[in-house]
Amino acid sequence: MLRLPFVSLLSLLALACGGSQAKPESARPGQPAPPAVLGTASFTVDAGPDRVLPAIAWYPAEKPGEGAPPVAGRKLPVLVMSHGLGGKKEHASFLAERVAAAGYLVVAIDHVNDGVELALQRPVDVSKTLDRLAEHGSEPDWLADLADLEHVAVYGHSFGGFTALVTAGALLGPNPEWTAYCAGKPAGAFGCPPPPGAGKQLSLRDPRVDLAIGAAPAGFIQFGRAGTAAVATPVVLIGAGKDRLTTLAEYVRPLFDNIKQPRWILELEQANHFTFVDVCAKQDKIPAPFNAEVAEACAPDAPLPLRTAHLLIGDVVVAALDHTLKGGPAPDLAALAKARETAARADAAR
Repeated sequence: MLRLPFVSLLSLLALACGGSQAKPESARPGQPAPPAVLGTASFTVDAGPDRVLPAIAWYPAEKPGEGAPPVAGRKLPVLVMSHGLGGKKEHASFLAERVAAAGYLVVAIDHVNDGVELALQRPVDVSKTLDRLAEHGSEPDWLADLADLEHVAVYGHSFGGFTALVTAGALLGPNPEWTAYCAGKPAGAFGCPPPPGAGKQLSLRDPRVDLAIGAAPAGFIQFGRAGTAAVATPVVLIGAGKDRLTTLAEYVRPLFDNIKQPRWILELEQANHFTFVDVCAKQDKIPAPFNAEVAEACAPDAPLPLRTAHLLIGDVVVAALDHTLKGGPAPDLAALAKARETAARADAAR
C-alpha cells in the first residue's frame, strides 16, 4: 500500500466541513471587492463502479444562490479543487469564491471514502470530473456550455497537492529518494515504508490540465527526483514555514527544485498546515497534537491572521490562473506578499 503523510489527519480534516460565507475579496488591498454575483450548483461525478462523488461549482451568475443561471454568453476557464486527506469539498470555499469572482468556473469534489489507498484513484477522480463537465444532457444542463476545457487548472491542499501534481504528470512509484528517506526515519514514520521491490513509475497525467497549484503539497518522496521532473505543466507551490507535516525542507522545496517546467514558489513564514482550510469554526474539536497548530492559525493575534492568509492565497491563485489560462503577466509572488504585509520568501524559475 502506498502510504502518505496524512493518516492521522483523516478525522481532523473531516471536522472542518463548513464553507465560508464571506463575499469575494478584492485582489488588491485597499480596494473594494469586485461587484461579482456568484451562483453555486451541486451535482455528482461518476468516477467508477460504485463511486459517485458529490461536487459543487461556483461561477459568475445572473443572481446569487444555488442553481442560479450563469452569466450568459461566455465560457469560463476551469479550476478543479482537490481537498486534503479526509477533507471535504467546502474546505477552501474562501478560495473557490474568490477565484469564481475573477471569472472562472470552480469545481470542488469530495474524494469519497478517502484514505491513503486512494493515491491512484484521486487523480482519476479529477479526470472524471473534467469528463463530467464535458457532458451535455446532464444536470445542470448549462454546465457543459459553461466549462472551457481548453483552459484547465487543478488546485490541491496537502494530499490534494499530490493529486494536482499527478494530474500534471508527476510519476508515482518506487524511487531512490523514497528508499533513502525512509531509511533515516523511525518505523511507522509518515510516508514510510516505501513499496517493496523495484518497478516502473506510473503516470496518471491528464493532458487537459494546463497548470497545477499545490498548497502545502505532499508527493515529493513518492515521486522522487525523476518522477517530479516528469511534471509537464507550469506549477505554483505555496508552502508554510511552520508546517510540521508537509515541511518546506522535505516536501515543498524539493518539488520546486526538481520540476523542469516554469514554476513559482511562495513560502509563508508564519503559516502552518491548516492555514489553507476553513478550520477555525471547529477548532475546539481538533485532537492533539494538531490542536495547538490550529489554535495558532485561528488566534485573533496570530502572527499571520487567517483572513490575511486567505486573501493572499487568493491573490496568488488568481494571478497564476490569469497568467497561465488567460495570458496575463507572470505572477510576482513577492509583490503580492508584500502588498498583504506578509512575511514570505518567493522564487521563480523558467
